[in-house]
Amino acid sequence: KQWYQRRVAITAGARRAVPMAPNVSVPTNFGRQHIGSLTHSNLLLNLKDGKTSRANSLILSFNSPVIQDLISNLELTSLDLLEFQETAVSCFIDSLYTGEVELLQ
Repeated sequence: KQWYQRRVAITAGARRAVPMAPNVSVPTNFGRQHIGSLTHSNLLLNLKDGKTSRANSLILSFNSPVIQDLISNLELTSLDLLEFQETAVSCFIDSLYTGEVELLQ
């Protein structure tokens, strides 16, 4: 058994095995400045009172197995979070992007 996994890469119609890194780490802080980015926010979050927010589905999936399941298995591109306060959703998204939880006053 080799120390690395193999995947199949298709290059110019040919298939070849490409070694993958044995351990891939994901950053724990994606940065608050990326929340709501028009370029990278592919998931629409529907909030109370017709408000919306946007986030990156991959970042949310890394940190939430529930969101991972909704996006991957059900192929959702939007989530209805109508029963949560906008502030709570904002704090939740912030914590998934930064790995930190801020206490609300």
